[in-house]
Amino acid sequence: MNREFHYYAMYYLCRSAGCDADESLTIATASQLVDDCRSPWRIAGREEIERDTLTEVTQNYLFWDPDIGARIYVPFHFLPGGETGAAACIVIPDSNLARTLLIEALRSNDPYRIGIACHAYADTWAHQGFSGLLDQRNAFPQQNLVPVVGHLHAGVMPDNPRLTWKDPRLPASSNIISNTARCLAAARMLYRFLCTWKHRSFSDEAFVLDPLERIWTGGFPGKTDEQAIASDYVIYLDVPMYDSDAWLREVGAERTAAPSATADSDRFDPVAWVRSTLRSFALHEPQGVIDARRYEGSRLQAWNGAARLHRETVHRYLRTKGNPECLHQ
Repeated sequence: MNREFHYYAMYYLCRSAGCDADESLTIATASQLVDDCRSPWRIAGREEIERDTLTEVTQNYLFWDPDIGARIYVPFHFLPGGETGAAACIVIPDSNLARTLLIEALRSNDPYRIGIACHAYADTWAHQGFSGLLDQRNAFPQQNLVPVVGHLHAGVMPDNPRLTWKDPRLPASSNIISNTARCLAAARMLYRFLCTWKHRSFSDEAFVLDPLERIWTGGFPGKTDEQAIASDYVIYLDVPMYDSDAWLREVGAERTAAPSATADSDRFDPVAWVRSTLRSFALHEPQGVIDARRYEGSRLQAWNGAARLHRETVHRYLRTKGNPECLHQ
């Protein structure tokens, strides 16, 4: 799913479930940052081991290797749905692993962890049938520019809540995919979980979901202008505009590298991906510097710790529940 769901719909669902404005904003921002954190920031002034001097990376469109599958694709975007067998690493909506992560996050009462878990949980609907590994089952016909990882062959088609598209991997009787239907199913379950967390009834879910359905079905399905997309949520659902740099400004982040040409997940271009891969030596280079004194105790640090915990929890679950193969090629 894209920013429409991970930030705008998430904020709306949180508010509808009884979260206050600050908590809703934290959860929704934490959810969207999973897609936005594509290269690390260096924490200046720390002398500890490397993982404490670089922020977490939770999305990648520039390069592929098995480590990226295990550290990024599988834990944050393509949670394995099966327990064992050949299909163990394929994404299944509302899988046991996805539910376990979300319930643990809600029990922690940590809004950063909740936002990250909501992102991974919602993606089990959008990314169903795909694997976060290099897997031939991800392949689309006549799409050879990028590896068969996740939904790279499908581009951004699975992520747009307004889109209906054809999945050529499926039988003709079931290959027309309504993203709106999938997103509504994900929103329904997330709303139920959030209401339960807030000790509220979700008997009003039809009234809560109705405005989302009107937005996703009432506008131009190929709408890509960020302001136009956001305006639907700002005007009709009272959701604040997404500010991708808000937590970076709080810590005085100084950018030293230019943003990638493929940085916008809503405009994935396979040709740009290939070109960027040729420059993949720069993938792990920090995009800028953050002073450790401003980083300590910040919202960015809280999110970073939650992202690391989420990954470690997924890895522990996969290693102990019988399908550690989903962490390897």
